[in-house]
Amino acid sequence: MEKQLGESMGVKYTGVLHVAASPDRVNDLEDLMKAASEFKQPASYVSAGEAHTMSPWLRADDAIKIGFLPGEAFFEMLAARKFPTTTWLRSADSLEYIPEPDIFHDVFGHVPMHAHPIFADFLQRYGSICAKAKDAEILERLGRLFWYTVEFGLIRQNGKIKVYGSGVISSHRECTNVIEKGCEVRDFNLDEVLATPVKVDEIQKRLFAIETFDQIYNAVQEAERRLVVG
Repeated sequence: MEKQLGESMGVKYTGVLHVAASPDRVNDLEDLMKAASEFKQPASYVSAGEAHTMSPWLRADDAIKIGFLPGEAFFEMLAARKFPTTTWLRSADSLEYIPEPDIFHDVFGHVPMHAHPIFADFLQRYGSICAKAKDAEILERLGRLFWYTVEFGLIRQNGKIKVYGSGVISSHRECTNVIEKGCEVRDFNLDEVLATPVKVDEIQKRLFAIETFDQIYNAVQEAERRLVVG
């Protein structure tokens, strides 16, 4: 975990949430809520009732049983600045990599980034766009943007490559792959990102580095113009 934190982006906005996700507290979301409120970052639970209000067709009990939300519900929650997390925790021998998200991936990887205002705006805009898109091919292309930013995004800071994507920072193996230059790092380019298929069953061979988070916010606006608005 120390290696992931050392190679992550500056923790000006996010350090307290990393602390809240320490090993002995990662299962206690109430602690995370308190830590967020102390730094004036809004955080709250989404109850089953609230989830049903936001997405009336969603049966929350079924979502719990299968361990993930349908895409429509996930996008609607992002659009409403809500982020659903899983509640199961991987075993200690699975820190290298797991294909399914767990609470370590969600809370240690995703949640701290939500304290960054531009990233949070990007995520909300992404959810809003995907909630309106119905075409499977368009959603698959938009999924590539999510994958190479939210999940496996890199950023250049002070002349170094840092990680901010949850899929990298929550995986010792993926993080080491970046640190030791095991994958190609290309400058972020929307055309190339949208043209690069996602590989979920292998260590990443090509990732994209931004200079600032304004780039991904501008990119999601451009993606909407190209793919959704036409």
